[in-house]
Amino acid sequence: YRPGPEGATAIVETLFGEHNPYGKLPFSYPKFSNDLLTHDHKYSDSFRELEPGVIDTDGYTPQWPFGWGLSYTNFKFGKLHLSRNKLKINDKLTVRISVENTGKKAGRIGLDCFIRDCYRSTTPPAKELKKYQSILLKPGEKKEVHFVITQKELSFVNQKGKRVVEPGEFWIWVEDEMAKFEVI
Repeated sequence: YRPGPEGATAIVETLFGEHNPYGKLPFSYPKFSNDLLTHDHKYSDSFRELEPGVIDTDGYTPQWPFGWGLSYTNFKFGKLHLSRNKLKINDKLTVRISVENTGKKAGRIGLDCFIRDCYRSTTPPAKELKKYQSILLKPGEKKEVHFVITQKELSFVNQKGKRVVEPGEFWIWVEDEMAKFEVI
């Protein structure tokens, strides 16, 4: 894309580490032409037949996945903690994760919270982005981030056009940390 009249300065400052860029891809960038599965594909979409009788289940292999980004600093994530492992349809779930800047530069990190409904009456996506939060951390600083998951984030539109939550197992991810919970 065209950076404009001050683009060269911004590019040089970023390349030499004077500016710590922040950003995450809002899409999945394919590795090969026509390899167009998105992060919220259905699990069954990732099956592909490489040759007759040979089935591969790793059909989602982007060059850079949704939410990928770079920084001049490093972040360390703690374990994902859930306020409960079983909840009723109308209950709220609080998700906590600690983030620490282990690098030498201040940096901003965007935390994506994904949820997967494992079993439901329509084929669920592999994972759906439900919450997002951005925080700025100084070198050595540590913060705890909270996400509140409600009925809205657990619901989907069923075959009758109604928004519903069905009981069952759910998976939740923040960065590479994952936990399971059940709606009863």
